[in-house]
Amino acid sequence: MKRLLYILPFLFAALVSCEREITYHGEYDDPKLVVQAILYAGEDSIDCFVDRSYFFLDKKPNTKEPLSDAIIQIESASNPSLRLVRLSPVGACYRLYLSEPLQTNDTIRLSVTHPEYGTATAEEVIVPRFKVQLKSSVWDTKKCECRAVFDFPDSPNLSNSLNVTAIVRWNKVHIYTVTKNGVQTKCDTSYSNSFYSKFESNHPIFASTQNSYDASKKRYYGTTLYFTGDYTSAKDVEIIIPMNLSYDTTYVYNYSNGVTRSEYTTYTVDTCVCTFCVTGQTFDTYMKSMRAYMGYSDEPYDDMDLGAILSDMIGMEEPIPVYTNIENGFGLVASKSRDVITITDIQKQ
Repeated sequence: MKRLLYILPFLFAALVSCEREITYHGEYDDPKLVVQAILYAGEDSIDCFVDRSYFFLDKKPNTKEPLSDAIIQIESASNPSLRLVRLSPVGACYRLYLSEPLQTNDTIRLSVTHPEYGTATAEEVIVPRFKVQLKSSVWDTKKCECRAVFDFPDSPNLSNSLNVTAIVRWNKVHIYTVTKNGVQTKCDTSYSNSFYSKFESNHPIFASTQNSYDASKKRYYGTTLYFTGDYTSAKDVEIIIPMNLSYDTTYVYNYSNGVTRSEYTTYTVDTCVCTFCVTGQTFDTYMKSMRAYMGYSDEPYDDMDLGAILSDMIGMEEPIPVYTNIENGFGLVASKSRDVITITDIQKQ
């Protein structure tokens, strides 16, 4: 064993001395602009991610700011008065403020010019909005679920993909008291809040292979439910959010030494937010390629998460097989629409 200990330092020194620099003889790609923006129908601002690509041997700076010295332009095919009013950096993006909201079916041309990396451009058609009507909402404390019922518009005949997400936020109050021989010795009140984003529905409009199905409940479920726009009618579409919460509970503990401890907990549903989205073919193709590259299933990503993922991918060693519609650059300019229903007056049942 001692002999082995004597040999190890010499062996380590020999291995270190064998290190040598290997010259790279492959092709070098010049950096290009990387642009990502999602265009929403009816909104007058755009968050635009702007950076440059990095060769895998280059050192990427550790910064979360957008690329400086970039000139961004917006053009509309059908609305000559649409213009970029101002822009300001917000995190890793530029926020572009427009003179008026983006209109459905308009073709938008976005161009980004940089003195070192040239000009990257993309065109995208603004997808239509999907407007729904809220009919009722209730918090069923016996079944421990929150339910909202909507009427969808008749026969939109959209070829786009549609989906809905739902989030319930609630507040919790916990009161803790201690008494001894009838005299209160301690009292403490704590407050907290949380949310739940997984929901269910039994409506046949969600009978899509993209949605999971619980045969025991006869409900489709997930954090996002997908459907298509070729249905004939969709009335009384119920969104169900299971909430394993008791409306109020009280526990009292009596001890032999005269101490009584009581705990009272009550929950209050704050808001329920349902978002109905329409996505175009450009966005869907990009998402499919992104999921395949990252090795994920069909679970959706948040738009800003997509920007963060794209930022992390810049400078990776292997070619990135991700769909792009950017000319003379990388990234994506795609269109979505969203109709957000915020429910604050939820009736208890």
